[in-house]
Amino acid sequence: MPSSKSLFYVLFLFVFIQCSSSKNSILGTVFVRKGFTPEKKIRHVIFPVRIRSNWLIKNENSEQKKFLESRSYEKLEMTILKYGGKIQEKYNAEKQFRSAFETDNSFNEEKGIQIAKQLQGDVVVFTEITDYGTASGNSILEVTVKAIDVDSGEIVWKAIYSGKARGLQDNIDLSILESEIFEHLAEKLKNKTE
Repeated sequence: MPSSKSLFYVLFLFVFIQCSSSKNSILGTVFVRKGFTPEKKIRHVIFPVRIRSNWLIKNENSEQKKFLESRSYEKLEMTILKYGGKIQEKYNAEKQFRSAFETDNSFNEEKGIQIAKQLQGDVVVFTEITDYGTASGNSILEVTVKAIDVDSGEIVWKAIYSGKARGLQDNIDLSILESEIFEHLAEKLKNKTE
């Protein structure tokens, strides 16, 4: 029978490990086309992040939605820069995206590739973030990022991540989860393109 002292140490170790690890769980996969390196196709045109979330649809949350889109865009931009890409015509891309979206309330990859060609980009990047809300007290977030070669129309890399932030959720918890997803993506892209 274990002594109370050894039981205390085992319990202490268990609590320490639980507290020191992230409370978020992330699952994801990253595909990179064989032979793709950011040196070959360096100029990335990134379109604004499209966020799907029930609570952000409401008019009273429109400012928060703009903030989240902007912050997510900045995190994506850092991901591209960390793996060696360069951002091409950031403000013109956003302006043309908004213009195309306002014209007929739709924006697709074909339009994005055409705009990226006009802006002399090598790769066009599309991103969607879906907030599935909470289930059993956990918030579920999915991030999909797709990079397409402007000349050939082929996917050069694609990532799909799902993350779960445990416990009571607020915007800070989701922001931390989103940051962890983009950090993981940056590492994977850097490793797969070296």
